[in-house]
Amino acid sequence: MSLLSSIPTGKIIKDYLDEHTITQKELSARTGISEKHLSHLLNGTSRLTEDVALKLEMVLTGIPASYWLNYEAKYREAVARERAGMKRA
Repeated sequence: MSLLSSIPTGKIIKDYLDEHTITQKELSARTGISEKHLSHLLNGTSRLTEDVALKLEMVLTGIPASYWLNYEAKYREAVARERAGMKRA
């Protein structure tokens, strides 16, 4: 598994928030995502959905929903490959 694909999408989002001094509570209020769900996402225990990606796109300007969704897909593929004992092709 590559180093980048071993990092959950939520961690990447969390790093972005820290870099731009946006709190989890503020992101929750601005996106309408519950703080509990957002916490699960940022901690890597919840998957990023299309709905959430679109909401992030509206708040985290300059980053399209497709970026988050593509990253999530690559992360989930890497996790599945690791579980199956497969190496990346």
